[in-house]
Amino acid sequence: MSHSSISSSSRTACETIPLGKLNATYSGWVYKFSSSSFIKSWKRRFMVLSDERLYVFKDDHPQCTHHSVIDLTTFRSVQQITNPRKTKFGLLLRSMRRPSVFDDPKAAPQELFELELYVDSESELNR
Repeated sequence: MSHSSISSSSRTACETIPLGKLNATYSGWVYKFSSSSFIKSWKRRFMVLSDERLYVFKDDHPQCTHHSVIDLTTFRSVQQITNPRKTKFGLLLRSMRRPSVFDDPKAAPQELFELELYVDSESELNR
């Protein structure tokens, strides 16, 4: 039986893969703003860049499976954050939200989807 991770916007569905099985281009700990729960907060997550996807883990143990996956091909820009909210080392990824079958085809352009990521040091940002 295979498990999959599915969520909205620029996130994608894919088969669950343990961290130890990924061919990582880059990996490391980041702070990600979480607005999915009742209380909005910063969550420290281990992220792995592999095959145009950003895999999000709650732990860096090799057997840990990903919490979510973000398809980076949907993003149109990456910027350094000029007014940081968490640490002074951050990136902002921007994409237009993917259309849904529930969207009105005559509606205005889709809303902007943003992902804020922060690291503790400049060396982690430049990896």
